[in-house]
Amino acid sequence: VAESLRLYPQPPLLIRRALKEDNNVPKGCAMAKGSDIFISSYNIHRSKALYGEDVLDFNPKRWLSDFGQGQVEGWAGYSAEAMGLYPNEKSTDFAFLPFGAGNRKCIGDVFAVAEGVTIMAVILRRFRFELAIAPEEVGMVTAATIHTESGLVMSAERRTDV
Repeated sequence: VAESLRLYPQPPLLIRRALKEDNNVPKGCAMAKGSDIFISSYNIHRSKALYGEDVLDFNPKRWLSDFGQGQVEGWAGYSAEAMGLYPNEKSTDFAFLPFGAGNRKCIGDVFAVAEGVTIMAVILRRFRFELAIAPEEVGMVTAATIHTESGLVMSAERRTDV
């Protein structure tokens, strides 16, 4: 679930507003009071600098060990030991933000992950799924969320081996 959320965060863009002026932003930037701040979790989650050369690969095992320490100035990297139920903004030093972060973070994040894992376990125990079209044909559309262009055409077959 974490790797799916990394590649396809919902929402792919976080928007915040500066409540006060801040001239202490990294890289010498200044932020005026009332400025809108756009944070692209989609782009952060696909950064080679943060996630390595295999950033576009679906690799659920990436979360099993530390990575990124010392790679990017000012970034602590990912700590597998600090991970709770799933990687979060604290264990990744704000490089994993599918539910946002801080005071405006989604309050249902733990429930959403637990619910997703439970539903997948129940469904995948009973059925095998296969794409009915080539993966390249799926097509993604980004708006307030990321979704497939024309649905996700799949075939389902009841499992008999359980």
